Amino acid sequence: MELLEGNNIRFFNEFRMPKVVFYDICHDLSDKYSLVLSRDMCVEEVLAMTLKILGHGDSNRSVAERFQHFGETVSRYFKQCLKALIRMSLDIIRPIDPTFASILKEISSDDRYMPYFMVNFNLLFSLFFKFYF
Repeated sequence: MELLEGNNIRFFNEFRMPKVVFYDICHDLSDKYSLVLSRDMCVEEVLAMTLKILGHGDSNRSVAERFQHFGETVSRYFKQCLKALIRMSLDIIRPIDPTFASILKEISSDDRYMPYFMVNFNLLFSLFFKFYF
């Protein structure tokens, strides 16, 4: 990938992060979150394809053309990378109260937001994990 060795500003505009952060995420995804790839595809390329899809809203076809892979290959590796990013997010993004026993006063006193907090969050999380994992 020519962007990895290229201009820092162009890289930042393309992937919305500095190269150092990009490489740190690649390292974490492969070492801690078991992003396993084949001999034909490196972690950097898979993360770059995933960021193009998520960050720019590019279609599978345009990413396949940009990175010179089949659409099925892009789709398969996007799914693997997305699962690894979800596992990573569970370690990084944590609620203040993991049981969701209390709701902030600003939310509970506002009728616009409170109906959305009347659901059982534990049920939602368990359904989410059954679906994705």
